[in-house]
Amino acid sequence: MRSALRQLCRHGVEALRPQKVNDKWRKPVISRRVAADLRKAAMRSGTYGSFDAVTGSGWDPAWDAPDRIRGVGGGSAMVAASSEGIIQFPTMTDVDGGVDESTAAAVAGGSSAGANDGPIIDPSSFLFVGGGGNSGSIQSIRPPKGHKRDRTREARARKIEDLVAKADERIEEYRLEREKNRPLPGIEEEFKRAVKGSSWPIDIIVHGATGFTGRRVVRHLVSRHPDLAIAICGRDASRLGDVASEVGWDDDERISRTFVVPDVVVVVDPEGGGEAASTSSSSSSSKTSLVDAFRNARIVLACAGPYRRCGLPVLGASIEAGCDYLDLCGEPQFFDDALLTYDRRARGVGVLAIHACAFDCVPAELGCALAERTLLAKMAGRSSSDGSEVEDVEDNGDARCVGIEVIHTVRNVTSANATTFHAAVDGFNAAARGELANSRDRVRMEYPEFDETSPPPRPKHWPLIPPTPGSYLPGYDAKLGLRTMRFVGADAYAVRSSWRYLRSRLPDHPRRGKAAPEPRLSVLMGVDGEDRASAMKLMAYGATFSVLARWGWGCDLLHAYPEAFSGGVFTSAGPTEEELNGGGFVTYVTAYGNRPLPSGGGSEAVARVRVSGPEPGYVSTPGLIVALALTLLDARGDGSDARLPFYEGVTLPGALFGDCDRVYDYMRNEGVMFDVVDEFEREDSPV
Repeated sequence: MRSALRQLCRHGVEALRPQKVNDKWRKPVISRRVAADLRKAAMRSGTYGSFDAVTGSGWDPAWDAPDRIRGVGGGSAMVAASSEGIIQFPTMTDVDGGVDESTAAAVAGGSSAGANDGPIIDPSSFLFVGGGGNSGSIQSIRPPKGHKRDRTREARARKIEDLVAKADERIEEYRLEREKNRPLPGIEEEFKRAVKGSSWPIDIIVHGATGFTGRRVVRHLVSRHPDLAIAICGRDASRLGDVASEVGWDDDERISRTFVVPDVVVVVDPEGGGEAASTSSSSSSSKTSLVDAFRNARIVLACAGPYRRCGLPVLGASIEAGCDYLDLCGEPQFFDDALLTYDRRARGVGVLAIHACAFDCVPAELGCALAERTLLAKMAGRSSSDGSEVEDVEDNGDARCVGIEVIHTVRNVTSANATTFHAAVDGFNAAARGELANSRDRVRMEYPEFDETSPPPRPKHWPLIPPTPGSYLPGYDAKLGLRTMRFVGADAYAVRSSWRYLRSRLPDHPRRGKAAPEPRLSVLMGVDGEDRASAMKLMAYGATFSVLARWGWGCDLLHAYPEAFSGGVFTSAGPTEEELNGGGFVTYVTAYGNRPLPSGGGSEAVARVRVSGPEPGYVSTPGLIVALALTLLDARGDGSDARLPFYEGVTLPGALFGDCDRVYDYMRNEGVMFDVVDEFEREDSPV
């Protein structure tokens, strides 16, 4: 551009014309494109009309050449503006390439015959366009277009304003259309209940029936519920035969109720941040075998762990077979992985998948739900006199639960199976390597409804109860005489996940809808308050475990010596029958309302639930998962009064069964008591 300006200042219009050198025509020094750019720049700057040879600014209109139009016989053409539009006249050129002015004058003056009858032509409007010679072409002089984004800015702004103004109307139209197309309340649920409640050959099939816990689940089912059609499956035919013999099945029952399936393992990439791939001894056939084993069952009880290594293929086979699924998993990462992988698919086929159907999650989750329901009913003045049944609170007004405290205590529990210890080691290591955080981030990305239904912030005037002990020193509960410390299990995450899932499925839920702030939650482990040394010893073992589990070499040590690093609690043999018969547990659940005491430091609205049962790990746990399975069978049946909030999806016990009164009846029948009490008695503590 600067070079072109220098040529214009030096040569003027000649820089725009072709030059004849040695009888050969050469292109103009300044091309048409550059000339057009200079002309547009002058128009933008307002200097069009004259040219300053000193500064190189402006543009002389005389430099605008006419457009090239082919004339008759290779000559020129004359164009003039008339009263009837644009008229073009062919002209003759002289030897110098000029225009025959006589012809132009004759046309313009109307000297030809009939000129008075033709259009009136303004002589000043003539333009001569050459078909050859040195004449250039006329350039259309118009304002510069500018960038398209600048030209359409106002139109785009108006479009956005129109869309924003109509957004509320369009959202309301979409909502009304969804409501219009939604089936009548109850039809979809009743249809699914009828389909799932059909008479299938197998009521419950136990996967992992040869394991330490699975074997006891089978015994519990067969001994206490002989009317149910029970089946078992596992990878070892001989061990399955032993289980069948233990429960007294004859040869025909062994053949019809025993399924041998190949081993299924999930291999986790240590560098993959939680990404897992399903593999097995025969990867493709194993899933088919599982599906075939589950196809005629109504419910699968998955008792084989660790679940992060073998849980997802079993869950996927259950969904493909169309049967409901319950497991004993207490691994938070598996909750998230199963939700991400199979929740949408389970909803599509009407299958329920329920995790954490064991001690300690079930007493914590159902205890929290029952305590909160009791509290809200009490604050609304609708609690029952004996506490055996609680009305649902449809309109709580300002009555809210501000805090829930859960304290687990056990009695005469001195040993457990090492499988639980190994699962804990893998889970802690995965969390230390960021796998748990990654899975939670993926859940937030894949489930925007969790953020859309997030609860409002906790009001500042709510009392800060219950208190939570620190990470290094135990607390003390004077009423129960217990030393308390934070419980390292999955209870807190399971309870909060249930609240989150219930909000996303039922945003207007009266107890845990999106309008209700979340209560403060504290999950603790209680030991004898007089035995301070035991509490410190337990915390020391926990600290050692958490440090070693962060490293690969530490995990190798923990896996190799579970008994040494657990104080002799976790062994490969597990507890003896005598230990199982003498053990027990009590879980204390306290819900606090939002009416603080005048003196501060507490709440005058309190509800208490005491959950108790036999040895928690291997006696109560079979009863817990069986009670949930029976409730689900009942809810799927025709004419049942057991109602669930939804009948499909991957969820947890608190979200699905927390508002179902029938589940507490089944729990009592299986030996686990949920009692609403006015006060906790110190004598009730098992420690």
